[in-house]
Amino acid sequence: MGIFMLQLDHIIYGSLDLELGFEFVEALTGVKPVYGGIHPGQGTRNALMSLNNRQYLEIMSPDSQQSVVSPFFGENATAGIKTWAVGSSDLNRQADDVQVQSGQGAMNAQLDTPQGEVEVF
Repeated sequence: MGIFMLQLDHIIYGSLDLELGFEFVEALTGVKPVYGGIHPGQGTRNALMSLNNRQYLEIMSPDSQQSVVSPFFGENATAGIKTWAVGSSDLNRQADDVQVQSGQGAMNAQLDTPQGEVEVF
């Protein structure tokens, strides 16, 4: 187990309705987010807004086209910052270290874009 450095990748703002979250962020910042896509099997869809080089704000909401309910949007869910994600050049090794230290593992995800591309992270 070694010492490693992680970089903030993105912050996730949860909204019960993607369009309302999109409008809220645009009104607050003056920057128009871009529709990202859906997270298959996770019950969510998103829009993205760049913060700077390789860091962004993700606006995430439930996806009514999926039967899965995301843990972020269960009973009594409210809008707000839900979590954050980090990136690394050696995430597999570092994920193992994090799991040993915290007892929790890394989460894998997939994004299907409107252009038909599939991004796995």
